[in-house]
Amino acid sequence: MKRTLLFAGLLFGTLFSANAQTTIFQENFENNATLAGWTLHNVDGLTPNGTYAGVFGTNAWAVVSWTSEAGNKVASTTSWFNPAGQADRWLVSPQIAVPANNVVELKFNAKSGDTDPAFRDGYTVYVSTTGTSIANFGTTVYNISAEVNTWQNKTIDLSQFAGQNIYIAWRNNNSDKNLLSIDNVAITATATASTADFLASKLSVFPNPANDVVTITNNANLLINAVQVNDINGRTVKTVKLDAVSEAQVNVSELNAGVYFMNITTNEGVSTKKIVKK
Repeated sequence: MKRTLLFAGLLFGTLFSANAQTTIFQENFENNATLAGWTLHNVDGLTPNGTYAGVFGTNAWAVVSWTSEAGNKVASTTSWFNPAGQADRWLVSPQIAVPANNVVELKFNAKSGDTDPAFRDGYTVYVSTTGTSIANFGTTVYNISAEVNTWQNKTIDLSQFAGQNIYIAWRNNNSDKNLLSIDNVAITATATASTADFLASKLSVFPNPANDVVTITNNANLLINAVQVNDINGRTVKTVKLDAVSEAQVNVSELNAGVYFMNITTNEGVSTKKIVKK
């Protein structure tokens, strides 16, 4: 039995390293009531109907904790105006650095706010590589004419933008519908096998095992942008944002003793290193 468990653990570690998925951006809106870092465009300038006027004011989108969401905060927008009209309301993400040579996916949850199919808002998702102005968003990556009124999990392939800095926009341009909400926005990157092998040979971590600080170096002029530490169960226990550095130090002193996987995001992709905390 012990041999079987050991083999399974080693196999898991090998697969984890070869196909490591790293979250390079995430926003659940729980601690961002003002949408700091995001850009809003209220093109229509219309007045939301009824109580929505107090919720949105002149804002294109707002972070709201609806009664039906049991305290969960989401980003919402409306197309229900007085007098009626067509919405044109944009929510634009901060700039996101996407590593090269990776499979890149945008993930988020979305729902409309009306049980009547006649009043369900749809939306369009765009990507820009040049800026946050509306004119910058020429590439459509997703469109739906009417979202259902239960949370839907969305996954959109953004691999065409690997190696670039991007902005993502959600646009509500419905006419006289009701409400649209999104939540749990994330972008993940998964290195291809060839990229993972290349990066693994160029990046070093030491000391390993470590007591407190792990140093990351490289011999290929790679630029390190972030480090994410996951435990053996895949839970993220530490995230460090960096600014295109060639060498980094990560303090792991607060972690419990055990095995961890360090996902290192560089300008050429993501590499995973196994470390042991003593």
